[in-house]
Amino acid sequence: MTTLYRACMDSPVGRLTCICTNASIIRLLWASDNEDEEADQLSRMQGSTHVSAANTVADTVCRELDAYFEGQLKAFSVPPAFVYGSPFSRKVWQAIAAVPYGQTVSYQQLAADGGVSGARAAGNAVGRNPIPILVPCHRVLRKSGELGGFSGGVQVKRLLLRLEGISFNENEPQRFIKSGGDTV
Repeated sequence: MTTLYRACMDSPVGRLTCICTNASIIRLLWASDNEDEEADQLSRMQGSTHVSAANTVADTVCRELDAYFEGQLKAFSVPPAFVYGSPFSRKVWQAIAAVPYGQTVSYQQLAADGGVSGARAAGNAVGRNPIPILVPCHRVLRKSGELGGFSGGVQVKRLLLRLEGISFNENEPQRFIKSGGDTV
């Protein structure tokens, strides 16, 4: 039987639930996600699964998320473990994880950087990212600079980008301004 650990926290983007192993995070759930369905899916993928109260890894994720939302953390220490998804999706998620704090990348560039073909296929994988925020899919935008979709909702994507010092005029999506004032 696989034991996983669960911790919940309130955040500026709503209630977040992290599911961790002894060494990594495997899932971050939004308040709108169904935890029972998630547990069933984990059991189907990993065999018999028991979810316990938070361990030190889950507690660390919550503390670091708090620090991130307070603008005091730019990189998370708990590594993601991609137990969900196809090899293609995992490759895209690894490419997302490499996008630095305060920077953005287009779906097209993400596909090229990840060595995968097709921005649309990469976009589909981005939409299935099981560990949002820590694997920063909010930093992936359309080639035109438009926000695109986001599993937590477009308002949350805007909030996360602005938290990281990326402001933009949605009427001129190609003009993103990094915290240093340079237009990109």
